[in-house]
Amino acid sequence: NSQQALLITGSLVLFPLYSYEFNRDLSHSILVSLMAVSTCFFYSQILRKGDTFYYILMGLSAGMGILSKYNFIIFLLAMMLASLSCKQGRRILFNRRIFLAIVSGILVVLPHMLWLVNNNFPSISFAIGEARLNASVSPPFLKLLTIAGKTYIEAAIFIFIFMLFFYRDVLKGGYRKNVIPVPFYWLSFYGLFLPLIIICFLQVGSFKGRWLAPVFFTLPFIMFSRVNLDMKDIRLKIFGGLCATIVVVILCIRIFAGLMPDQTNKIERIHIPFRDLSLGIRGVLKESGMNDAEGIIIITDDKHLAANIMAWIPGTRFTSLQSAEADRSLQNSILSQDGILVWNASRLGENMPERYLRLFPSASSSRLLKAQYIHYIHSKKFKPFVLGIAVIHRKTVLSQ
Repeated sequence: NSQQALLITGSLVLFPLYSYEFNRDLSHSILVSLMAVSTCFFYSQILRKGDTFYYILMGLSAGMGILSKYNFIIFLLAMMLASLSCKQGRRILFNRRIFLAIVSGILVVLPHMLWLVNNNFPSISFAIGEARLNASVSPPFLKLLTIAGKTYIEAAIFIFIFMLFFYRDVLKGGYRKNVIPVPFYWLSFYGLFLPLIIICFLQVGSFKGRWLAPVFFTLPFIMFSRVNLDMKDIRLKIFGGLCATIVVVILCIRIFAGLMPDQTNKIERIHIPFRDLSLGIRGVLKESGMNDAEGIIIITDDKHLAANIMAWIPGTRFTSLQSAEADRSLQNSILSQDGILVWNASRLGENMPERYLRLFPSASSSRLLKAQYIHYIHSKKFKPFVLGIAVIHRKTVLSQ
């Protein structure tokens, strides 16, 4: 019933990823989790009703999940293995209508795949780089253990709190098979086990817990299947009260952090007025004879900074400073077109940083942009955010 459903769903706030990070910082992880949930929903509808329409919707949902974030592939692989591992799942996987789901998913992903091919797979290279971050030829066992520990700490927190309330039910054994279809038990098992294989056997240098956002929500399915959900049970009431309290406390923390930066002594991204700063950048471009921002390249060591500027100045493109440092041909390519160098002058200083100057000595004198903070929540204690900008002129470079 609705009370039981609310209790199990509410238990997700025991994962700091869902309760705190989803409110503070993440966006693609939220979207990919939504698509994982919707894919599971359409899968369950196929189990219940077997309608062809749900095969198509499941394929569309899976395709959009891949577009949301590549770690959805882990979830998708776990779902395939789960289907192979039980009779109910094999009835779906080996049904001729599964090709409708496959074709639907391919049609959604195909434009992105064509873009990847035409642009030399930049996002995949970035994803591989993230996984290989700080990796060595043979990472020591302790390092792999640390990576795995950080990855699964969210699940450990949930299981620990759950066991404090319901360890007796778990120790009794048995579960109510009629509550949740068997494929979802296998889905949770493979979804949590596959990343462990990736960490240990591929010896990655980095694996972030948020990459399991599309998987963690399946864990309450397994755990609560062993609990007698009698809503009159005082344990369930206390457990539900705990989850509700976490929601209220985190909401208050986020409101406090957002509205009162002077009290928290912390400037967050919400306090940076990117709209006003982007308007200032447009003004600098016009002064430099660049009335049209289309095709102008942004070079910076701050991806978040670049992404927000690109959101407010459509048509601009981004190249990281790290990539330019590592690739001489990329440097030459940048120098053959109009571009801007931007940096966080509040953190790196008002003069153009040495890394920028060494790579692009022909860039025009740096400018500093300070927003007026008229329409933004901001700190009165700390200095306003300062953005450094320098212009790369194509004509200047070619003439030299």
